[in-house]
Amino acid sequence: MSCPHQHAVAADSIFDGSAVHRHAAVLIEGERIAWIGPRQELPPDIYLHELPKGCWLAPGFIDVHTHLEGDETKDPDATNFILDGVTTCITGNCGASNTDIGKYLGFIDSLKLSINVATLVGHNDIRKQVMGRANREATPDEMEQMRNIVDKAMRDGAVGLSTGLIYIPGTYTKTPEIVELAKVVAKYDGVYTTHMRDEGDSVVFAINEALTVGREARLPVEISHFKLSGQQNWGKRQETYQAQNVRLEPPAGASTEAAPGTLRGGPWRGSRSRTPRRISATVS
Repeated sequence: MSCPHQHAVAADSIFDGSAVHRHAAVLIEGERIAWIGPRQELPPDIYLHELPKGCWLAPGFIDVHTHLEGDETKDPDATNFILDGVTTCITGNCGASNTDIGKYLGFIDSLKLSINVATLVGHNDIRKQVMGRANREATPDEMEQMRNIVDKAMRDGAVGLSTGLIYIPGTYTKTPEIVELAKVVAKYDGVYTTHMRDEGDSVVFAINEALTVGREARLPVEISHFKLSGQQNWGKRQETYQAQNVRLEPPAGASTEAAPGTLRGGPWRGSRSRTPRRISATVS
């Protein structure tokens, strides 16, 4: 016999993140999923909402690459995400974020958004806070200040470090600086996400730099909006995939995400999609 706070949803296909369940149902108790299995095993008196034939059911999607900063109050219902099935967004990408993560997440909580929000801490804003736009290496004292900012950000709830090495002052930063900050992130089981130093003629070098950070700091690497800019580089796809597929010793690993579309010779050049949707693919 079912409980008053139970109901179920049935669909032709249910994706739970690890398997596909055919002609199955999800049993919900209160606000939590209690069970997934064959619909014939549901209690006979339970309220059942059956999706139309051909529809499928999945957990809310996670958009791993967003830039929410400055737009949070415009639509607290986040209809642009919800209507695409996105229920969690990761912001603070490409080296740009609030550096006071505790204050930022408190602000997010106060808005009571319809989506979940997690944030990275951005290297460019950390560096600007300590060094301005100086085109030089950080001094030992400046490195310590940046490490402290990253450490506090991670303790306050950041999920990792992002870089934008194609933007100032990221362009002035050498790899050892990133490795040192990433080591702080690794202590908290965070990730390193990067808008690489180059996405065109030197893209293989940029991939290798990103993997070096993961290898030396011992943390997972996410390469943002992976693409091959410039028609002269479109033939390098196999070369870049081989570079990405270098095995990293756990806990390090590498993944990429890309937005399908025609912009700048993206990986799905020729797509007719009017609203590119971001995807994430693990490569090692």
